[in-house]
Amino acid sequence: MKTLWHENIVVAQELVHSIRKMRGWKGYFIIKVDLSKAYDHMKWSFVHHILQEFGLPNVLTNLIMSCLSTVVTNVKWNGQRSSMFPPKCGLCQGDSLSPYIFVLYVDKLSHLISKAVEDGVWKPVKMGRNGSLISHLMFADDLILCGQANLEQMEVVKDILYNFCDMSGQMVSAEKTRIYFSKNVNSQTRRDLVSRSGFFEVSMLGSYLGIPLLGKSPRQRDFQHLLNKVEDKLTAWKAKQLSLVGRIILAKFLIQAIPVHSMISPYIPASVLKKIEKAERSFVWGDQQSKREFHAVGWQTLMKPKDEGGLAMRNLQSMNLACLMKISLWKAIVALWPYLVDGEYWAVGKSDSVSVWYDRWISADIIKLSNVMQVIPDHVANYKVNDMVKQDGQWDFELLSLLIPQDIIKCIKAIIPPRDNADDDRRLWTGNKLGEYFVASGYNQVNGFQNLSQSHIWNKIWKIKAPERIKVFIWQVTHERLLTNSCIAHRGNGQASCHHCVILEENILHVLRDCPLANLVWLHLLDQSNVANFFYPDLMEWIDMNLSRDLNATSKDDWQSVWAQGCYFLWYWRNQQVHNSSFVRPFRLWESILQNCRNYKILMVHMDSSQVVSKKQIMIKWMPPDQRWYKLNSDGLKVGDSGGTGYGGLIRDENGRWVVGFVRNLGIASAYVAKSWGVLEGVTLARQRGIDFLEINVDSKVVADGLKGDKQGCLEGWTIVGAIRKDG
Repeated sequence: MKTLWHENIVVAQELVHSIRKMRGWKGYFIIKVDLSKAYDHMKWSFVHHILQEFGLPNVLTNLIMSCLSTVVTNVKWNGQRSSMFPPKCGLCQGDSLSPYIFVLYVDKLSHLISKAVEDGVWKPVKMGRNGSLISHLMFADDLILCGQANLEQMEVVKDILYNFCDMSGQMVSAEKTRIYFSKNVNSQTRRDLVSRSGFFEVSMLGSYLGIPLLGKSPRQRDFQHLLNKVEDKLTAWKAKQLSLVGRIILAKFLIQAIPVHSMISPYIPASVLKKIEKAERSFVWGDQQSKREFHAVGWQTLMKPKDEGGLAMRNLQSMNLACLMKISLWKAIVALWPYLVDGEYWAVGKSDSVSVWYDRWISADIIKLSNVMQVIPDHVANYKVNDMVKQDGQWDFELLSLLIPQDIIKCIKAIIPPRDNADDDRRLWTGNKLGEYFVASGYNQVNGFQNLSQSHIWNKIWKIKAPERIKVFIWQVTHERLLTNSCIAHRGNGQASCHHCVILEENILHVLRDCPLANLVWLHLLDQSNVANFFYPDLMEWIDMNLSRDLNATSKDDWQSVWAQGCYFLWYWRNQQVHNSSFVRPFRLWESILQNCRNYKILMVHMDSSQVVSKKQIMIKWMPPDQRWYKLNSDGLKVGDSGGTGYGGLIRDENGRWVVGFVRNLGIASAYVAKSWGVLEGVTLARQRGIDFLEINVDSKVVADGLKGDKQGCLEGWTIVGAIRKDG
């Protein structure tokens, strides 16, 4: 059975589950084979035979064998290196060619097993009453063999393994190879098979491709290895020596990546994922074993997207669901079905099975009509989409206008009416433009992030031209989560007054703007015409004003960068004065801020210049088609984000003479759909005029790739592309 690695895991999980629950008089075994030093024992003569058997050209086969056999190496013995000598077998670890050779090499074992199954010698496991027959699972050197639990079958397995090892030079490690029996295999048979095979019997096979093979509901102890990995990582990092930004990056891209591989098949217990998230929280905020630090922003907020005020930290339980939606065990489908239904979208073809009201079919962005309609008349409640089409094959807009709002009818205009000769309706995923499921889009679906309205203030923060630590600081300021004296006093510790002003309360606005120490800095950075407006607003208005306007005294500096770095260093200098009695603020603070901004700008210019890709200018002009051919030039246009769309085009002959032209208003659709409609209209007109040889020119590579079949293209244009292929 040829499968992807994650499909291999699912099959292995189901296999163990089936064997564990098996009843009846036929018992089965599963053997998890361990090949001892698989790369080192490969015979070169066998590799040569496999390459020839695979049908590679002799020149390529000889080149590969030359790469293998001309290697020299040495060994270190008692502190001294030996002279160089050529090895006689094996593949080089880390060589880019080695994995491919090894796959061809081990595939020979798969052929031997398949041949034994075809000859009726090997009795595989049947997955359910009408299920597939499974004799082995193989992914590189991770091997699982299964068959009937009797001495005859064990001899067959041992003979095939022996023959393969004899040909290839491989060695099966009997000490590490494990055998697992179904519960209907009696004790005497188990002892006989273990004795004959030399393998160790186990009650659990351990991991396969890094995933525990349980065959039962997972427990926390089954995933203790994940907790151990997280603990090992955190122990190796010294949190107090890392900045907040450094800890966020490590937690986000390293700690949260640890359990993702294990999420592809089983439900990981919530207790395990919560412990990992707790360890992340403690690390991000710098907690020590004996001391809990100030957690400035709640974890639920941190898990929101960055444009919604979070840091896009993953919700691990939602991530587990999103991974299971990619490819899951049958028992998980019931729990995941509501998310799958909410994320599906129907590309209409014949539309004899898609409901007008209860399925999403108009657009991936438009929910089901049943959710927007107050009342659905009884006589049309069971209508399918093809019931909205007239006898001439066009939409029945007179009927639609009586039932559906006009703004939605404008979207329906961009959809090809269902036809009897069209393809079947196709279920697609709304999370991306290709209509395919990706874990990232599934994660957004589970958390409801796809329907969130973006907040402009957060987008402006992450677009500041400043180091990441400064963006994160402004993010904290916007959440009003700085440990000022006012905040500390509110928590029951200390006084709320400013260390410098003494009598005034030190809140965020005071320390960053209104304190005389801050006031002096801003007066030197601001344009004088903006001074009065700068010191007037409350905190949120002040932040938004500085992110939106240019208040700079100099034209060569970006104000958002100057303001953000000014806030950061004012807070930094304040903390140094409070906690370090020997600290002295720099002279002419504003010059230090401007110099930091300019240094960062120079660094970014240098980095951008090193990544510049040279552009090649190509002059484009209309070229006549070949003799007896015609050329279609078409295009589509969308006006604004919510405006209408249209398309047009013309057909000319080999001499450039105009044959026919067209222009249409399409309603509301994407630019991709409009461009696709332009091609369809042109192809239809060409067919009506008896034009058999038509060259199509369109300025969208996505549309062109979709027409050629190289790529699928946008999900909303799937039926249009299909109609073009049929008409063309």
